[in-house]
Amino acid sequence: MAIREKAFEGSPLAEEELHVKQWDVTVLVREMTAEKRTDIQNRALKTVKGEQTIDFRVFTPLLVIASTFDPETREPVFEEGDTSQLLQCSSSALEAISQVAMRLSGITEEELTAAKNG
Repeated sequence: MAIREKAFEGSPLAEEELHVKQWDVTVLVREMTAEKRTDIQNRALKTVKGEQTIDFRVFTPLLVIASTFDPETREPVFEEGDTSQLLQCSSSALEAISQVAMRLSGITEEELTAAKNG
């Protein structure tokens, strides 16, 4: 089988269970598709004083919404409209989910820092 065929055949998205101690629940954190990752990154970009930066008030909840699933039903835990409510949740809980989601989706701290610093 050719490389191109293997790439398009796809492999299952990486996933990992995570116990969120602040909520006393276990969630399934799943890797995002390239399309979803790019969409979230584009939506979180903003221009401040002529330089592009990441708006983490947009990025973090969208990342959590896109990556958090119920481990039993495998259905998404959150919906697009939950952004404002997620911003009122424990920052430690969101950070724990975000760190796993970024690692599984190949988003590095260097990438975020570069975007944040223009």
